[in-house]
Amino acid sequence: MGLWATLMGCAGRGPASAQVQEGDLRALAALVGRSSLSADQLVDLPDSDGVTVSVAGGRVVRLAVAAGGRLDHPRSLARLEGLEELQLVGVELSEWQLPASLRTLRVARATAVDWASVPPTVDHLAITEQTSLELAQLAGATGLSQLHVSQTPVSGLAALAGHPHLRSLTVKSAGLQSLAGLDALPRLVSLDVSHNALVDFRDLGLALPVWAELDASHNALRSAAHLDAYPTLVDVDLRHNQLHTFPGVALAGVGPKITDNPGADTWFAAQQRRRQQAAVEARRAELPTDHRAVRPPTQGRVVRARVSRGHAGSRVFGSATYGRVHGLMWVELASLDPTDVLAPERRPEPVRVEVSVGSGTLRVWLAETEAGHPTRDVVGGASTVVRGRLGGGTHGVGLWLEAVDGPAADVTLQVRPTRD
Repeated sequence: MGLWATLMGCAGRGPASAQVQEGDLRALAALVGRSSLSADQLVDLPDSDGVTVSVAGGRVVRLAVAAGGRLDHPRSLARLEGLEELQLVGVELSEWQLPASLRTLRVARATAVDWASVPPTVDHLAITEQTSLELAQLAGATGLSQLHVSQTPVSGLAALAGHPHLRSLTVKSAGLQSLAGLDALPRLVSLDVSHNALVDFRDLGLALPVWAELDASHNALRSAAHLDAYPTLVDVDLRHNQLHTFPGVALAGVGPKITDNPGADTWFAAQQRRRQQAAVEARRAELPTDHRAVRPPTQGRVVRARVSRGHAGSRVFGSATYGRVHGLMWVELASLDPTDVLAPERRPEPVRVEVSVGSGTLRVWLAETEAGHPTRDVVGGASTVVRGRLGGGTHGVGLWLEAVDGPAADVTLQVRPTRD
Protein backbone atom coordinates (compact mmCIF):
# COMPACT_ATOMS: atom_id res chain seq x y z
CA MET A 1 0.00 0.00 0.00
CA GLY A 2 1.38 3.42 -0.98
CA LEU A 3 1.81 6.49 1.21
CA TRP A 4 -1.23 8.27 -0.22
CA ALA A 5 -3.52 5.31 0.48
CA THR A 6 -2.12 4.96 3.99
CA LEU A 7 -2.53 8.66 4.64
CA MET A 8 -6.12 8.70 3.46
CA GLY A 9 -6.81 5.64 5.56
CA CYS A 10 -5.41 7.42 8.62
CA ALA A 11 -7.36 10.57 7.84
CA GLY A 12 -10.67 8.82 7.31
CA ARG A 13 -11.38 7.61 10.83
CA GLY A 14 -14.59 9.25 11.86
CA PRO A 15 -14.77 12.47 13.92
CA ALA A 16 -11.00 12.58 14.60
CA SER A 17 -10.20 12.37 10.91
CA ALA A 18 -7.88 15.42 10.97
CA GLN A 19 -5.60 13.91 13.62
CA VAL A 20 -2.72 11.62 12.66
CA GLN A 21 -1.90 9.56 15.71
CA GLU A 22 1.45 8.16 16.88
CA GLY A 23 0.67 4.78 15.38
CA ASP A 24 -0.27 6.40 12.07
CA LEU A 25 3.07 8.21 11.94
CA ARG A 26 4.90 4.95 12.50
CA ALA A 27 2.88 3.34 9.75
CA LEU A 28 3.76 6.15 7.38
CA ALA A 29 7.39 6.07 8.41
CA ALA A 30 7.59 2.35 7.82
CA LEU A 31 6.96 2.98 4.12
CA VAL A 32 10.30 4.78 3.87
CA GLY A 33 12.23 2.87 6.51
CA ARG A 34 11.90 5.44 9.32
CA SER A 35 10.67 4.81 12.85
CA SER A 36 10.32 6.28 16.38
CA LEU A 37 8.70 9.52 15.20
CA SER A 38 7.00 11.91 17.60
CA ALA A 39 3.66 13.49 16.82
CA ASP A 40 5.05 16.80 18.09
CA GLN A 41 7.82 16.90 15.47
CA LEU A 42 7.72 18.23 11.92
CA VAL A 43 8.40 15.19 9.78
CA ASP A 44 8.85 14.98 5.99
CA LEU A 45 7.93 11.58 4.66
CA PRO A 46 8.85 11.06 0.97
CA ASP A 47 7.61 7.97 -0.81
CA SER A 48 8.26 6.20 -4.09
CA ASP A 49 4.70 7.07 -5.12
CA GLY A 50 5.84 10.69 -5.62
CA VAL A 51 4.08 11.88 -2.46
CA THR A 52 5.68 13.95 0.33
CA VAL A 53 3.91 14.61 3.62
CA SER A 54 4.86 17.05 6.39
CA VAL A 55 3.32 16.45 9.80
CA ALA A 56 3.37 18.76 12.82
CA GLY A 57 1.57 18.31 16.12
CA GLY A 58 -0.18 15.24 14.82
CA ARG A 59 -1.61 17.02 11.77
CA VAL A 60 -0.73 16.89 8.10
CA VAL A 61 0.25 20.50 7.37
CA ARG A 62 1.95 20.14 3.96
CA LEU A 63 1.38 17.71 1.15
CA ALA A 64 3.11 17.44 -2.23
CA VAL A 65 2.19 15.05 -5.02
CA ALA A 66 4.80 15.06 -7.79
CA ALA A 67 4.40 14.22 -11.46
CA GLY A 68 3.36 10.61 -11.70
CA GLY A 69 2.17 10.56 -8.10
CA ARG A 70 -1.13 8.85 -7.42
CA LEU A 71 -4.01 11.00 -6.27
CA ASP A 72 -6.72 8.38 -6.61
CA HIS A 73 -9.32 10.19 -4.51
CA PRO A 74 -8.86 13.98 -4.81
CA ARG A 75 -12.07 14.57 -2.81
CA SER A 76 -10.31 13.04 0.17
CA LEU A 77 -8.10 16.14 0.42
CA ALA A 78 -10.94 17.85 2.28
CA ARG A 79 -10.45 15.40 5.17
CA LEU A 80 -7.03 16.91 5.94
CA GLU A 81 -8.49 19.70 8.01
CA GLY A 82 -5.10 20.91 9.23
CA LEU A 83 -3.59 21.11 5.73
CA GLU A 84 -2.02 24.54 5.10
CA GLU A 85 0.12 24.03 1.98
CA LEU A 86 -0.60 21.81 -1.03
CA GLN A 87 1.49 21.25 -4.16
CA LEU A 88 0.20 19.16 -7.05
CA VAL A 89 2.22 18.47 -10.20
CA GLY A 90 0.99 16.48 -13.19
CA VAL A 91 -2.20 15.05 -11.66
CA GLU A 92 -5.87 15.05 -12.63
CA LEU A 93 -8.07 17.31 -10.50
CA SER A 94 -11.55 17.10 -11.97
CA GLU A 95 -13.35 16.39 -8.67
CA TRP A 96 -11.04 17.67 -5.98
CA GLN A 97 -12.22 19.15 -2.71
CA LEU A 98 -9.96 21.28 -0.51
CA PRO A 99 -10.03 21.88 3.26
CA ALA A 100 -10.89 25.29 4.70
CA SER A 101 -7.51 25.35 6.46
CA LEU A 102 -5.58 25.62 3.15
CA ARG A 103 -3.52 28.83 2.72
CA THR A 104 -1.02 28.05 -0.07
CA LEU A 105 -1.81 26.13 -3.26
CA ARG A 106 0.60 25.37 -6.11
CA VAL A 107 -0.57 23.55 -9.24
CA ALA A 108 1.54 22.68 -12.29
CA ARG A 109 0.82 20.61 -15.40
CA ALA A 110 -2.44 19.35 -13.93
CA THR A 111 -5.38 18.23 -16.05
CA ALA A 112 -9.14 18.73 -15.81
CA VAL A 113 -8.73 21.26 -12.99
CA ASP A 114 -11.91 22.54 -11.36
CA TRP A 115 -10.61 26.00 -10.34
CA ALA A 116 -13.98 26.92 -8.86
CA SER A 117 -13.17 24.57 -5.97
CA VAL A 118 -10.36 26.81 -4.69
CA PRO A 119 -11.68 28.04 -1.31
CA PRO A 120 -11.69 31.70 -0.22
CA THR A 121 -9.20 30.86 2.54
CA VAL A 122 -6.34 30.42 0.04
CA ASP A 123 -3.97 33.38 0.32
CA HIS A 124 -1.23 32.35 -2.16
CA LEU A 125 -2.07 30.61 -5.45
CA ALA A 126 0.56 29.59 -8.05
CA ILE A 127 -0.51 28.14 -11.42
CA THR A 128 2.16 26.96 -13.86
CA GLU A 129 2.24 25.24 -17.24
CA GLN A 130 -1.47 24.85 -17.81
CA THR A 131 -2.92 24.67 -21.31
CA SER A 132 -5.14 27.70 -20.62
CA LEU A 133 -6.76 29.63 -17.79
CA GLU A 134 -9.80 31.87 -17.51
CA LEU A 135 -9.27 34.06 -14.47
CA ALA A 136 -13.04 34.24 -14.00
CA GLN A 137 -12.85 30.62 -12.81
CA LEU A 138 -11.04 31.88 -9.68
CA ALA A 139 -14.00 34.02 -8.60
CA GLY A 140 -14.47 31.95 -5.44
CA ALA A 141 -10.88 32.54 -4.24
CA THR A 142 -11.73 35.95 -2.82
CA GLY A 143 -9.02 35.86 -0.13
CA LEU A 144 -6.07 35.90 -2.53
CA SER A 145 -3.26 38.32 -1.74
CA GLN A 146 -0.71 36.65 -4.06
CA LEU A 147 -1.45 35.19 -7.48
CA HIS A 148 1.28 33.75 -9.71
CA VAL A 149 0.43 32.53 -13.23
CA SER A 150 3.22 31.55 -15.62
CA GLN A 151 3.59 29.63 -18.87
CA THR A 152 -0.19 29.52 -19.07
CA PRO A 153 -2.20 31.42 -21.73
CA VAL A 154 -4.47 34.08 -20.19
CA SER A 155 -6.92 36.11 -22.28
CA GLY A 156 -7.07 39.17 -20.02
CA LEU A 157 -7.07 40.55 -16.49
CA ALA A 158 -10.55 42.09 -16.22
CA ALA A 159 -11.86 39.15 -14.17
CA LEU A 160 -9.50 40.09 -11.31
CA ALA A 161 -11.96 42.76 -10.20
CA GLY A 162 -13.33 40.28 -7.64
CA HIS A 163 -10.00 40.10 -5.79
CA PRO A 164 -9.71 43.39 -3.90
CA HIS A 165 -7.12 41.98 -1.46
CA LEU A 166 -4.58 41.12 -4.15
CA ARG A 167 -1.18 42.70 -3.36
CA SER A 168 1.20 40.71 -5.57
CA LEU A 169 0.30 39.65 -9.13
CA THR A 170 2.46 37.72 -11.58
CA VAL A 171 1.18 36.90 -15.06
CA LYS A 172 4.26 36.04 -17.14
CA SER A 173 4.72 34.12 -20.38
CA ALA A 174 0.94 34.25 -20.78
CA GLY A 175 0.50 36.06 -24.12
CA LEU A 176 -0.95 39.18 -22.48
CA GLN A 177 -1.63 42.12 -24.82
CA SER A 178 -3.49 44.42 -22.43
CA LEU A 179 -3.50 45.36 -18.74
CA ALA A 180 -7.10 46.55 -18.71
CA GLY A 181 -8.77 45.77 -15.39
CA LEU A 182 -5.83 46.35 -13.05
CA ASP A 183 -7.41 49.55 -11.72
CA ALA A 184 -9.83 47.27 -9.83
CA LEU A 185 -6.96 46.20 -7.53
CA PRO A 186 -6.53 49.11 -5.09
CA ARG A 187 -4.07 47.20 -2.85
CA LEU A 188 -1.74 46.05 -5.63
CA VAL A 189 1.92 46.64 -4.70
CA SER A 190 3.89 44.33 -7.02
CA LEU A 191 3.16 43.47 -10.67
CA ASP A 192 5.16 41.10 -12.89
CA VAL A 193 3.97 40.96 -16.51
CA SER A 194 7.29 40.02 -18.08
CA HIS A 195 7.60 37.84 -21.20
CA ASN A 196 4.30 38.91 -22.75
CA ALA A 197 3.18 40.91 -25.82
CA LEU A 198 2.47 44.34 -24.32
CA VAL A 199 3.13 47.41 -26.51
CA ASP A 200 2.15 50.22 -24.08
CA PHE A 201 0.38 50.98 -20.79
CA ARG A 202 -2.55 53.01 -22.06
CA ASP A 203 -5.08 50.47 -20.77
CA LEU A 204 -4.06 51.07 -17.17
CA GLY A 205 -6.47 52.92 -14.93
CA LEU A 206 -5.37 55.36 -12.25
CA ALA A 207 -6.77 53.64 -9.14
CA LEU A 208 -3.49 52.02 -8.05
CA PRO A 209 -2.54 54.17 -5.05
CA VAL A 210 0.16 51.88 -3.55
CA TRP A 211 1.67 50.35 -6.68
CA ALA A 212 5.47 50.23 -6.11
CA GLU A 213 7.05 47.48 -8.28
CA LEU A 214 6.73 46.63 -11.98
CA ASP A 215 8.53 44.04 -14.08
CA ALA A 216 7.57 44.54 -17.73
CA SER A 217 10.77 43.18 -19.23
CA HIS A 218 10.77 41.02 -22.37
CA ASN A 219 7.70 42.54 -24.00
CA ALA A 220 7.22 44.58 -27.20
CA LEU A 221 6.80 47.96 -25.51
CA ARG A 222 7.11 51.00 -27.77
CA SER A 223 5.86 53.52 -25.22
CA ALA A 224 5.99 53.65 -21.43
CA ALA A 225 5.24 57.33 -20.86
CA HIS A 226 1.97 56.51 -19.09
CA LEU A 227 3.91 55.11 -16.13
CA ASP A 228 4.76 58.64 -14.98
CA ALA A 229 1.14 58.87 -13.81
CA TYR A 230 2.13 56.55 -10.94
CA PRO A 231 4.60 58.42 -8.68
CA THR A 232 4.52 55.57 -6.13
CA LEU A 233 6.54 53.33 -8.48
CA VAL A 234 10.07 52.83 -7.12
CA ASP A 235 11.28 49.68 -8.94
CA VAL A 236 10.58 49.51 -12.70
CA ASP A 237 12.12 46.92 -15.03
CA LEU A 238 11.77 47.76 -18.75
CA ARG A 239 14.64 45.70 -20.15
CA HIS A 240 14.36 43.89 -23.50
CA ASN A 241 11.70 46.05 -25.18
CA GLN A 242 11.49 48.47 -28.14
CA LEU A 243 11.69 51.77 -26.22
CA HIS A 244 13.49 54.86 -27.54
CA THR A 245 12.55 57.05 -24.56
CA PHE A 246 11.89 56.19 -20.93
CA PRO A 247 9.51 57.44 -18.20
CA GLY A 248 10.96 59.33 -15.27
CA VAL A 249 9.90 56.65 -12.77
CA ALA A 250 12.12 54.14 -14.59
CA LEU A 251 15.15 56.44 -14.46
CA ALA A 252 14.90 57.69 -10.89
CA GLY A 253 16.62 54.78 -9.16
CA VAL A 254 20.26 53.72 -9.06
CA GLY A 255 21.11 51.68 -12.16
CA PRO A 256 17.90 51.99 -14.24
CA LYS A 257 16.69 48.68 -15.70
CA ILE A 258 16.41 49.80 -19.34
CA THR A 259 19.11 47.85 -21.17
CA ASP A 260 18.41 46.06 -24.46
CA ASN A 261 16.19 48.88 -25.74
CA PRO A 262 16.97 50.97 -28.87
CA GLY A 263 17.26 54.14 -26.77
CA ALA A 264 19.29 52.73 -23.89
CA ASP A 265 22.80 53.39 -25.25
CA THR A 266 21.92 57.00 -26.05
CA TRP A 267 20.55 57.58 -22.56
CA PHE A 268 23.55 56.05 -20.80
CA ALA A 269 25.97 58.05 -22.98
CA ALA A 270 24.15 61.27 -22.10
CA GLN A 271 24.35 60.39 -18.42
CA GLN A 272 28.10 59.85 -18.75
CA ARG A 273 28.53 63.29 -20.32
CA ARG A 274 26.50 64.86 -17.53
CA ARG A 275 28.63 63.16 -14.88
CA GLN A 276 31.81 64.37 -16.56
CA GLN A 277 30.51 67.93 -16.74
CA ALA A 278 29.39 67.76 -13.11
CA ALA A 279 32.90 66.64 -12.14
CA VAL A 280 34.36 69.64 -13.95
CA GLU A 281 31.97 72.04 -12.24
CA ALA A 282 32.56 70.47 -8.84
CA ARG A 283 36.33 70.83 -9.24
CA ARG A 284 35.98 74.48 -10.17
CA ALA A 285 33.64 75.15 -7.25
CA GLU A 286 36.19 73.75 -4.80
CA LEU A 287 38.92 76.17 -5.91
CA PRO A 288 39.55 79.57 -4.25
CA THR A 289 38.12 82.48 -6.24
CA ASP A 290 41.58 83.60 -7.45
CA HIS A 291 42.27 80.16 -8.87
CA ARG A 292 39.06 79.49 -10.80
CA ALA A 293 41.06 79.61 -14.05
CA VAL A 294 42.99 76.49 -13.04
CA ARG A 295 42.33 73.78 -15.59
CA PRO A 296 39.41 71.41 -14.82
CA PRO A 297 39.74 67.60 -14.77
CA THR A 298 40.18 66.38 -18.33
CA GLN A 299 39.47 63.03 -19.91
CA GLY A 300 40.56 63.93 -23.43
CA ARG A 301 43.35 62.55 -25.61
CA VAL A 302 45.02 63.40 -28.89
CA VAL A 303 46.49 61.43 -31.79
CA ARG A 304 49.61 62.50 -33.76
CA ALA A 305 50.42 65.63 -31.75
CA ARG A 306 53.21 68.09 -32.56
CA VAL A 307 53.61 71.07 -30.22
CA SER A 308 56.16 73.91 -30.01
CA ARG A 309 55.97 76.52 -27.27
CA GLY A 310 57.93 79.14 -25.41
CA HIS A 311 57.84 82.46 -23.56
CA ALA A 312 59.88 85.59 -23.11
CA GLY A 313 59.03 87.50 -19.99
CA SER A 314 55.27 87.97 -19.99
CA ARG A 315 54.95 87.08 -23.68
CA VAL A 316 53.81 83.49 -24.41
CA PHE A 317 53.68 81.97 -27.88
CA GLY A 318 53.39 78.54 -29.48
CA SER A 319 51.91 76.32 -32.19
CA ALA A 320 50.45 72.82 -32.39
CA THR A 321 48.99 70.30 -34.81
CA TYR A 322 46.81 67.31 -33.87
CA GLY A 323 45.69 64.50 -36.13
CA ARG A 324 42.67 63.94 -33.90
CA VAL A 325 41.27 65.38 -30.65
CA HIS A 326 38.92 63.42 -28.36
CA GLY A 327 37.07 64.91 -25.39
CA LEU A 328 38.39 67.82 -23.28
CA MET A 329 42.16 68.32 -23.09
CA TRP A 330 44.65 70.83 -21.70
CA VAL A 331 47.39 72.39 -23.86
CA GLU A 332 50.16 73.85 -21.73
CA LEU A 333 52.19 76.53 -23.53
CA ALA A 334 54.58 77.70 -20.81
CA SER A 335 55.83 76.49 -17.42
CA LEU A 336 56.13 79.49 -15.11
CA ASP A 337 56.81 80.31 -11.49
CA PRO A 338 53.53 80.32 -9.51
CA THR A 339 53.96 84.00 -8.66
CA ASP A 340 54.11 84.83 -12.37
CA VAL A 341 50.89 82.90 -13.03
CA LEU A 342 48.81 84.22 -10.16
CA ALA A 343 50.11 87.74 -9.50
CA PRO A 344 48.13 90.20 -11.68
CA GLU A 345 51.14 92.46 -12.28
CA ARG A 346 53.27 89.59 -13.66
CA ARG A 347 50.58 87.58 -15.41
CA PRO A 348 51.29 86.69 -19.07
CA GLU A 349 49.96 89.12 -21.66
CA PRO A 350 46.67 88.50 -23.52
CA VAL A 351 47.03 86.33 -26.59
CA ARG A 352 45.56 85.84 -30.03
CA VAL A 353 44.75 82.18 -30.84
CA GLU A 354 44.12 81.20 -34.45
CA VAL A 355 42.52 77.76 -34.85
CA SER A 356 41.54 75.68 -37.89
CA VAL A 357 39.78 72.30 -38.03
CA GLY A 358 39.60 69.81 -40.88
CA SER A 359 36.49 67.94 -39.69
CA GLY A 360 34.29 67.80 -36.61
CA THR A 361 33.72 70.66 -34.16
CA LEU A 362 36.33 71.99 -31.76
CA ARG A 363 35.69 74.36 -28.85
CA VAL A 364 38.54 76.59 -27.67
CA TRP A 365 38.56 77.75 -24.02
CA LEU A 366 40.62 80.62 -22.56
CA ALA A 367 40.89 81.83 -18.96
CA GLU A 368 37.73 82.65 -17.05
CA THR A 369 36.86 86.34 -16.61
CA GLU A 370 34.03 88.12 -14.80
CA ALA A 371 31.99 87.64 -17.96
CA GLY A 372 32.75 83.90 -18.04
CA HIS A 373 35.07 81.78 -20.20
CA PRO A 374 35.88 83.20 -23.65
CA THR A 375 35.09 80.29 -25.99
CA ARG A 376 34.70 79.78 -29.69
CA ASP A 377 33.42 76.78 -31.66
CA VAL A 378 35.29 75.97 -34.85
CA VAL A 379 33.56 73.67 -37.34
CA GLY A 380 35.26 71.44 -39.86
CA GLY A 381 36.73 73.25 -42.85
CA ALA A 382 36.86 76.63 -41.10
CA SER A 383 39.25 78.71 -38.99
CA THR A 384 38.72 81.39 -36.37
CA VAL A 385 40.52 83.67 -33.93
CA VAL A 386 39.96 83.82 -30.16
CA ARG A 387 41.38 86.60 -27.99
CA GLY A 388 41.85 86.61 -24.25
CA ARG A 389 44.18 85.48 -21.47
CA LEU A 390 45.61 82.01 -21.16
CA GLY A 391 44.30 79.85 -18.36
CA GLY A 392 46.71 78.85 -15.66
CA GLY A 393 47.44 76.39 -12.92
CA THR A 394 50.02 76.93 -10.20
CA HIS A 395 52.92 76.01 -12.51
CA GLY A 396 51.92 76.92 -16.05
CA VAL A 397 49.58 78.57 -18.54
CA GLY A 398 47.75 77.32 -21.58
CA LEU A 399 44.30 76.72 -23.04
CA TRP A 400 41.69 73.99 -23.36
CA LEU A 401 40.51 72.21 -26.50
CA GLU A 402 37.25 70.28 -26.45
CA ALA A 403 35.98 68.02 -29.23
CA VAL A 404 32.21 68.55 -29.32
CA ASP A 405 29.87 65.68 -30.31
CA GLY A 406 32.63 63.35 -31.41
CA PRO A 407 36.31 63.74 -32.36
CA ALA A 408 37.76 66.70 -34.25
CA ALA A 409 40.40 65.96 -36.90
CA ASP A 410 43.32 67.85 -38.50
CA VAL A 411 43.53 70.59 -35.90
CA THR A 412 46.11 73.39 -36.05
CA LEU A 413 46.56 76.36 -33.76
CA GLN A 414 48.87 79.37 -33.53
CA VAL A 415 49.27 81.36 -30.28
CA ARG A 416 50.96 84.79 -30.07
CA PRO A 417 50.64 87.89 -27.89
CA THR A 418 47.88 90.23 -28.97
CA ARG A 419 50.26 93.17 -29.44
CA ASP A 420 52.41 91.33 -32.03
